[in-house]
Amino acid sequence: MRRALLLLFASVLLASFVSAQDTSMYVYGRVRERSTMDSIPFPTIQISDLNSTELPTPVVTNAKGKYEFSLLPGRDYKVSYGSEGHVTRWVEIDLRNTPPGLWADGMAMNIDMTLFQEIPDVDVAFLHEATARARYDSTANTIAWDMEYTK
Repeated sequence: MRRALLLLFASVLLASFVSAQDTSMYVYGRVRERSTMDSIPFPTIQISDLNSTELPTPVVTNAKGKYEFSLLPGRDYKVSYGSEGHVTRWVEIDLRNTPPGLWADGMAMNIDMTLFQEIPDVDVAFLHEATARARYDSTANTIAWDMEYTK
């Protein structure tokens, strides 16, 4: 009897595990100094939903500039990367219009960001636009970087 109950419990636990789907995008990477390619310790990363009035969500990073977070489907995100003495850069990740079936096993995206040191009296207005944009590409059936925009 005890063995039957244990087997039943294990079966229910396994069924719950197998049926659970990861419907998020796992984003991970490292923030580095552009001129040296050294890691920037504890950079500031903020996640904003571009269609929400909520405050940006801060992301915890480590001394090697490594980070990780998850994004939910159906939203358009701005991910900002900054550090004291460096110019803030950001990317846009548009997860709207992504077919539900694509999310069945979750997705992952590696973003290694490089930051430039601030230089007094140098106009960096061009960096106030997104560095890159990613969105659903129906031809490749995945979230992909918009290479035309990046040029």
